[in-house]
Amino acid sequence: MLCCGSLSAQKLSYGINPRLDSLAFENFKQHMDSIRQHRPTVALVLSGGGAKGAAHVSVIRYLEEAGIPIDLVLGTSIGGLVGGLYACGYNGKELEDIIRSQDWNYLMRDTHPRRYDALIQKDYDRQYQLSIPFGTYQWDFLGNEQRTERATRSLLSSGMVQGRNIENLFSSLLVGFGDEIDFLKLPIPFVCVATDMVTAQPKIWHSGSMVDALRSTMSIPALFTPVRTNGMVLVDGSLRNNMPAGIARQMGADIIITVDISAPALNAKQINNLIDFIFQTTDVLGRESYNAALAATDIYIQPNLSDYSLLSFDAESIDSILSRGREAVQRHASEIKVLKTTLDDTMHYLTDKAAINMRSRPVVIDKIIFMGINQKEEEFIRKQLKLHTVILKHQLDDAVATLMGTKAFEKVTYELLGEESPYTLQFNCFRSPVNQLDASARFDAIDFASLMLHAGFNANQLMGSRWDFTARLGLKSSLTVGYSYRTGKGVDFCGEASFQSIRNGSFRSNPYEFRIDFNRGRMDGFVTFSPWKQLNIQTGVRMDYFYRVSMLADYGMTLDRWQQIENSNIYAGAFAKVRSDSYDDPYFPTQGSQFNLSYNLYSRGLQHRSPITHAFQFSFKSAITTQRHTFIPFIEARHVSSSILPFSNMLAVSEAHRSVDQQIPFIGISTPVAMLPMVGTVGLNSRLHIVGKHYIITSLQLMRESDSFREFFSKDSETYLGISLEYAYKSLIGPLRANIHWSDLNKTVGFYLGMGFDF
Repeated sequence: MLCCGSLSAQKLSYGINPRLDSLAFENFKQHMDSIRQHRPTVALVLSGGGAKGAAHVSVIRYLEEAGIPIDLVLGTSIGGLVGGLYACGYNGKELEDIIRSQDWNYLMRDTHPRRYDALIQKDYDRQYQLSIPFGTYQWDFLGNEQRTERATRSLLSSGMVQGRNIENLFSSLLVGFGDEIDFLKLPIPFVCVATDMVTAQPKIWHSGSMVDALRSTMSIPALFTPVRTNGMVLVDGSLRNNMPAGIARQMGADIIITVDISAPALNAKQINNLIDFIFQTTDVLGRESYNAALAATDIYIQPNLSDYSLLSFDAESIDSILSRGREAVQRHASEIKVLKTTLDDTMHYLTDKAAINMRSRPVVIDKIIFMGINQKEEEFIRKQLKLHTVILKHQLDDAVATLMGTKAFEKVTYELLGEESPYTLQFNCFRSPVNQLDASARFDAIDFASLMLHAGFNANQLMGSRWDFTARLGLKSSLTVGYSYRTGKGVDFCGEASFQSIRNGSFRSNPYEFRIDFNRGRMDGFVTFSPWKQLNIQTGVRMDYFYRVSMLADYGMTLDRWQQIENSNIYAGAFAKVRSDSYDDPYFPTQGSQFNLSYNLYSRGLQHRSPITHAFQFSFKSAITTQRHTFIPFIEARHVSSSILPFSNMLAVSEAHRSVDQQIPFIGISTPVAMLPMVGTVGLNSRLHIVGKHYIITSLQLMRESDSFREFFSKDSETYLGISLEYAYKSLIGPLRANIHWSDLNKTVGFYLGMGFDF
């Protein structure tokens, strides 16, 4: 039946090769000839059109119900995706379930849940607006030459999305067809079209990797990065052939049913901007093949989808598109009924085998392969992933997110290899640049303007040495140099040296105002333990140097609440810190919690005699969301055993404006306030999601202070109330905040305006 003497002896995956393509076409034609001995052959052609491809599913369901056998499926872009899954054995009902159940917002981006990032990475992400990676990891890949080429092919930066999430979705849906395969051997023979940017020719996928074929046929230029393989740079097939009915005719189809979901060409009045021009350019490139497809089509189905776009993936739009697809095919019911009379009563499949959907059915794994990492890293990663022999899709998604959370890789994909169980699981790990430059700026009513710059060398390695250099410019300026050695076993050895210069440090000690300018130097040596991704434990030793440059105070203010402030002093000590952060968003969380617990011990001053000082601090906050409301209850407390100024308690308007490490946020003030040695506070933030990225936040906070922990719960302690009303906008460069606040601590109404990330 097949012309096996040629194509089967060649590589199944190759570039644009007219000779091999001609042999493949001949094989398809002979297959169609074998069916024609019994009845006419039927091809289903599905065009591209983004989210509008849901209409294809409705047409498939109707044809199944009508008993129309499909002998060949051809598609481009979303038509290639739907057609490819149909060809691999998914029926119309299953395809509709797949379309409806996807988180398309997640699939159309290269994101992973924040909870998989290490705490140090969360700190960077919440502080820097701009990050520029650079530098190459110097290591030669090992292993099979062909797989090495696949794992190391360069990633293009010519699209906003690399397509990692959607590529992994394809792998999870095509279990059993993960190897390179002749598409003629699928349950229904299949062909899809991509466009090669090197030769400007269509790439007609009829064999090779199904995942590569589906990923490339829908690589919308500028949205998805192209697929680079076998010397080709492949983008969406719509540029050359958005409706491959002509190919169906060449392959021997007698009856061609075409579903056209493409948008109509724009007229002169509709071409008004760059997007319109790009769309029309794409249409012009494929106009000739489109006209040929219309001429080759026997039953032409065109749903009315003019009011939907490529990205109309919301649930309401998908429901409507499915409905309109059904209405469109029903308009051709008489033609389909006539067609049915010329065909057999049974559907025709080359094989009964169907792909496995890992979302609903677990698969058995007997081997796991990692491409793109060395042996030592592989040992570390295997311990982190802890995969079992029987796995589901969500477990593989967790594994990919865990690998991405290390920041050592800019892309991680997986493949399920083998035709039957047990399968081989292969992870393809694409290295991130190892170094990074970061920058961030913020503007607010307190610090006016601040800028922070960071350079990290070997920052994105799984293990080994790492150097960090950070500079902050503003009223609080600082320079920090850090070194860490990552052992790869959850234990890092670290050292850090920093210098701070605080100018215009305005504070309040009710009812007086004072301003203190000071310099502070610090050297830390510590060990970091990370038993879980969301937990970080540090313990080490510290040397602090404090130098008072100047101090101005209101007339009549005394220093009774502090001991005599020396011009400078040096303090040696030890510290321990436990941190946890499971927020899904650092500024507008809807779930998760944050926990901090720290203890600091400072010796007597080494320059000037001072008491031994103990400082204990605790905080906890959690996000609870119900529909449009998010409630964040919080509690924080700090106790310090002496009133030495460098370690005394301070209240501040928010965490964004830290003049000293020990500041505790209090919503009702505009200027930091010096407090007694024991401070505790509880409160509630209530955030209302108005629309889009706009929020209204109301806050209520109670704060209590006393001279000692023992007196904290007595009637002698003071209690203060703070309230605020805030508007917030979630912008790309950080939150825009504007609030009005009041507290009975200073009994005045204050205003705050700020924009940018907190640092």
